[in-house]
Amino acid sequence: MSGPPGAGDPFIGFANGQLRFDAPLGRGAMGAVYRGRQLGLDRQVAIKIIAPHLADDELYLERFRREAQALGRQVHPHIITCHDVGPYPGPDGRAVIAMVLEYVDGASLGTLLRQGRMRVRAVLELHAQAALGLAAAHRLGIVHRDVKPDNIMVTRDGVAKLADFGLARADGLAGVTTSGTMMGSPAYMSPEACRGEVVTARGDLYSLGCSLFHALTGKPPYDTTNTFAAIRHHTASAVPDLCERRPDLHALGPALKHLLAKLPQDRPAGGREVAEMLRALAATLPPELLAGSTAAAAHGDIPQALTLV
Repeated sequence: MSGPPGAGDPFIGFANGQLRFDAPLGRGAMGAVYRGRQLGLDRQVAIKIIAPHLADDELYLERFRREAQALGRQVHPHIITCHDVGPYPGPDGRAVIAMVLEYVDGASLGTLLRQGRMRVRAVLELHAQAALGLAAAHRLGIVHRDVKPDNIMVTRDGVAKLADFGLARADGLAGVTTSGTMMGSPAYMSPEACRGEVVTARGDLYSLGCSLFHALTGKPPYDTTNTFAAIRHHTASAVPDLCERRPDLHALGPALKHLLAKLPQDRPAGGREVAEMLRALAATLPPELLAGSTAAAAHGDIPQALTLV
């Protein structure tokens, strides 16, 4: 019989004078994230650590540092804050590379969508907030390059916060990838990212459009698990018609087509414009449409702020 989550993990309960690791939040091939405490300031934080096998991987270490720098350059209500980064003593006495982040009491948008469909009002507002976070990052010359539902955190009060800037590029920061290298999540990648070209701020807006399409319909614009098929669709297939999947949301169709335009110059100019567009649409939709599906409202794990009209 398996033990509780985190059983046997030497980090759980470990404190090094600066940080205390309290509970696991997630784990993957690249590392793990814990809920913990920054002892000097006595505040709850999320602690992201690099997996031991990547401790000497200069490419990944540079991406990790770049994420911390990207987050550390901005303080914004719709972007996760980075409090610190660096080597810390680990439970075995060896240094562990860790990033100390703002703790979000909530879940990712991706998790919420997997639990059930959300209200249209909530979907539009969360993406408007994410667009404002992107606008703030773009003003600093930071391009996220991996916008997707799993990288949009949502607090229990219904506030969206962009997370995981591990693929971000920023003015003045050393680049890890060059043109010709494809980076991102295939279901949400812009056409230019699929071609390995330099991704600009408008590439992030395309990815945000893919996330919005997913949240409204239950699936990304090009629903395939095949990476090469996704790339082909993003670069060459017609922009999918929202009305084919959600006829009741025909009023949102033009906004989605604008965000998902194949050419960057045909997309909105910036995140603030997108936020204003989505909020203006929400203001014009009838209340019964904004209420949308009640499937999510019945799920206890979805914050009430996201399911009530």
